[in-house]
Amino acid sequence: MVRDKAGKPKYLIGIVADITARKVAELALRQQLEFQETIIGVLGRFAVVTNSTFDAAMVEGLKDCAGIVSGDYAFILQSSDDAMSCIPTSSWRAPHLTNLTAKHPFILGGSFPWLEDKVMAGSIVVVNSTSELPPEAVNLRAMYEAAGIKSAVYVPMRGPVSPPLSSTGVTGALGIFSMTREVRWSEETISWLRLLSQTLCNVLDRHKAVERLKQSELRYRTLFEMAQDAILITSRDKVIDFNPQALNLYGCTREQFLAQLPRYLSPVYQPDGQSSAEKGRDHQEAALAGNPQRFEWAHQRPDGSQFDADIVMNSCLGSA
Repeated sequence: MVRDKAGKPKYLIGIVADITARKVAELALRQQLEFQETIIGVLGRFAVVTNSTFDAAMVEGLKDCAGIVSGDYAFILQSSDDAMSCIPTSSWRAPHLTNLTAKHPFILGGSFPWLEDKVMAGSIVVVNSTSELPPEAVNLRAMYEAAGIKSAVYVPMRGPVSPPLSSTGVTGALGIFSMTREVRWSEETISWLRLLSQTLCNVLDRHKAVERLKQSELRYRTLFEMAQDAILITSRDKVIDFNPQALNLYGCTREQFLAQLPRYLSPVYQPDGQSSAEKGRDHQEAALAGNPQRFEWAHQRPDGSQFDADIVMNSCLGSA
């Protein structure tokens, strides 16, 4: 240190280091950690979701997606059942924005050919500014200008449950809009969106699969309950389920029916002289072995009255 005659410091010596690279690396690391937290948050949210909370969880997931890439409108487009149009199934928007998905509840195929061709081919579409749109995207440009969309990105979704919209297996897309300013999304940001898109697609496919299973179960349960023939599901040693017509036909209470197999609601011997217990067991074992059975059978109700039945018996999962 150099001092003057009064002993005070006369000069300052400074060392300047360029830390731009370090700052860029720190920013990238923070963004990477934020993205990882978003992915974990989305997965964690859907790990405990119920049917009644699914829609709200999806909206929160879209909010997370928009937030991490500086967007203020996020939505999911999925193919309709006939694969002829796209439907915005979920969306999130900043509070001050107009609900665009309410204005456009479905998008017919061919409405925006330039965009559709790219997405259907499996390409991510990035529109940093409407000025970058090519002449053939005139319909898309008009929609952006009318809605006030400054920037947009579309990430294709592929899943096994929804009907594919193209030969590439695309079933829809994750879309992000910036409505307040133009945004230039980096390649790294786009790669994050690709992962988020697939995460949401997997969640949607699982939800659709569960819903379809429930609908299928409801349809078959309705047929089961409304059938005019008696239908029974049994194991080797007990009755598991039956429809209302079974109680009517056998003249039993529910408790009586659950207490014994149908072959015991029979006379001791069948008309051919065989033991009902032994003959019934033979038919049951043959059916369980994979050999469908159809035979006539004499049954006896608890009140002693008898009736003849035509019985079809097949094995099913869970019978053995």
